[in-house]
Amino acid sequence: MVLDENPEEVVALTSMDERGRPGYKTEVVEVLPVEVLTDLIAPRTARHGAYNVEIIRTMSSNAFQRTVHETLDPLDNPELCTQVSWEWLEAVVALRDPVKAAELLNKVDTAMLEDAIIERL
Repeated sequence: MVLDENPEEVVALTSMDERGRPGYKTEVVEVLPVEVLTDLIAPRTARHGAYNVEIIRTMSSNAFQRTVHETLDPLDNPELCTQVSWEWLEAVVALRDPVKAAELLNKVDTAMLEDAIIERL
């Protein structure tokens, strides 16, 4: 796999959206390492919101589940785990697409969702 210092540009060149602009291809997003996906989903230099919803929209439920699991599994601090879980929920809500949100969240471990919600309530 070839990535440069701006992987978003490389991944965006793999497909075109309905308006003919660079887009993302599910098959490409599916095989990206979790570190790359998390950097693409929550870019440090975000210009249009906190999350790149187009990457999330392009993800399969398996890729989303893998990414969420691999970001939460190594966390030992319950507060940090809750914070990261909540951020995943925020990212899905940012889609503004309840059908896609349900598809993605249906594959995620329900304990992750409980951690995020219970702490906030």
